Amino acid sequence: AGAEAAEGDVQSDNPYILKHSHCFGINGRDTNDNIAFIEDNQIVYPCGNNTVVYHNEVKKQRFIPAEKTRGITAMAVSPSKRYIAVAERASDGTEWNKRVKELDANGVAIQDKPQISIYDFNSLRRRRVLVSPDVKSREYVRLAFSHDGKWLLSQGGREDWMLVMWAWDKGKQTATVMASNPAGSPLYQCTFHPQDPTIVCVCGDTLFNMYRQQDGAFKKLGNAMVQREVEEPECYKCHVWLNTQWIVVAAWTGDAATGRSSLLLIENGQFKQTLAASPSDNSPIEYICPWESKKGFITGSASGVLSFYAH
Repeated sequence: AGAEAAEGDVQSDNPYILKHSHCFGINGRDTNDNIAFIEDNQIVYPCGNNTVVYHNEVKKQRFIPAEKTRGITAMAVSPSKRYIAVAERASDGTEWNKRVKELDANGVAIQDKPQISIYDFNSLRRRRVLVSPDVKSREYVRLAFSHDGKWLLSQGGREDWMLVMWAWDKGKQTATVMASNPAGSPLYQCTFHPQDPTIVCVCGDTLFNMYRQQDGAFKKLGNAMVQREVEEPECYKCHVWLNTQWIVVAAWTGDAATGRSSLLLIENGQFKQTLAASPSDNSPIEYICPWESKKGFITGSASGVLSFYAH
């Protein structure tokens, strides 16, 4: 860390703390959705315990430092590109207890729970801090904004896998559900319907579920994969909404040596078919995103292969 901070940083009131001049690297494995464009010439990504906004023309970084937590676990940029949500892992409950005075509604120290901070890209100032009293996990594994940017989904991690929907600008959670199965299978992604923010989707090991937020709770809409006849359990690594009716799901079956990937089409909440153009490189698809200009999608596999699918 250098002695001078880049212009526009979140400043510290303590003059004796060194301020960042440049950060090298990216949290590639520990943070989900870890890089995004906010303008044609600016990207945002996590580096250490900082969120970095990098201008690739003037080669300048601005920084949003994390709070006193154990690392950044997930990020999401709002559709307007104005806000970023940053999820931070909770401490283990031993480091900060002597200094923490702020407690949640259940009397638990805030630093003993994961938190989500919402920042404004224009000022790099924090707009809101979200802490759920219902989440038992020490981290959130995924975040997602609704299409209008008014709502935020957070998928909690191991132990309870609690899915939380937030009216984030009010700092209020509007619905929660333990989204995993009784076995506690891991969940990997949560998304909003592209037009209706009351409908959400989650996927994970053997799980692909849709919910509707209604009367302050999530109501399960069913399991789209229940109609599928499979010889062995499938892991649903990620998914993407192509429109209001179609979802493409990346499934993985088997182990690292003999496994296979497939792309599944969900239509109106029901399994429709396995796409004939499913990849053949025997590597799990780790990420999938829309290819809007072609009304298709792009996949990225664990072997580093990018595949483009046009409608």
